[in-house]
Amino acid sequence: MSKRQRIVVILVVGLVVGWAVYSIWSPFEPRYHGRRISSWLEDYPRYKQQDWREAEAAIRSFGTNGIPYIFKHIRKGDPFWRNAHARLWLRSPVWLKKTLGRPTFRNTFDIAYAPEAFALIGPVSIPPLIEALKDDHPKVRTAALLVLGGFGPEANTALPTLNDLLADAHSQPSLASMIRSTIRRIDPESVAKSAPE
Repeated sequence: MSKRQRIVVILVVGLVVGWAVYSIWSPFEPRYHGRRISSWLEDYPRYKQQDWREAEAAIRSFGTNGIPYIFKHIRKGDPFWRNAHARLWLRSPVWLKKTLGRPTFRNTFDIAYAPEAFALIGPVSIPPLIEALKDDHPKVRTAALLVLGGFGPEANTALPTLNDLLADAHSQPSLASMIRSTIRRIDPESVAKSAPE
């Protein structure tokens, strides 16, 4: 066996071993009907159009095990190149728009689907949502605020965290307004209702 063949064999064996180790040690991703949760979330709107009962059954089946994947998907967003293409296309003259082609956007799970997904998971998702209020990513915090408000009085354990967030959000009027709205939906009689806007 020549030196070049040995190098190729070593590389191939290394790749196979690396893939096997990754498969064994990577966290188990929940599945429904053989499809991973990341696949369900990636094409969620399309699956809902095909059979909304099946799409909702998938989210319900993942339960609280699916919550980290939902937040990961919300964080992901569109890649930089897709956003740059869309911005360039919007600002371009007609001749350049024809050359660039119309931008395409992912038909994927986003913040708008969060309230329905967490409603399917149920009130057991409230503790992870309270933790998500402290997340560094603004989309995750926004999703948590929307969802907690949707649970209404069932989410009253979130009130202390929401009031702390409201106290820290004085320099961000839009965030403060969203927090107040969430607090009111959970507890209409809350003292936050009388707080200055």
